[in-house]
Amino acid sequence: MITNEKKLINNYICQNSNAPANAITVLNDGVYIAFFVLKFKVGSKSFTEKSPNIIQGNSYKILYPSKAYDVDFTAYCYTSLTTFKVICHRQSHTPFTKRLLLQGTIFNPSCRDYISQVLNYYSCKCYCMR
Repeated sequence: MITNEKKLINNYICQNSNAPANAITVLNDGVYIAFFVLKFKVGSKSFTEKSPNIIQGNSYKILYPSKAYDVDFTAYCYTSLTTFKVICHRQSHTPFTKRLLLQGTIFNPSCRDYISQVLNYYSCKCYCMR
């Protein structure tokens, strides 16, 4: 996105800093390169956020508004330089917070919920609402 678009998005979905936010955190413990896509709506606007490529041992977190709805999360792993397949998919009409651990290999990738003991460890793409 160009700067003007980012400013428009931030102006549209920023709220008081003490408002709750939901988050999706993905830790890649699998023997593959992964990424995930988070889609959601706020008001009449639709948003799609894609993580960077996540190599084994790394993680990424996206915060999104507590006012979001029609939340759709999909994690993928690359099976070659240009192809990928779905590892897991979660959908909800209401926002949710998840910490997911990716495991396995490209032949048998898996995804499960996990509890993290380390806070503020992850790279973050944040949305705040105003």
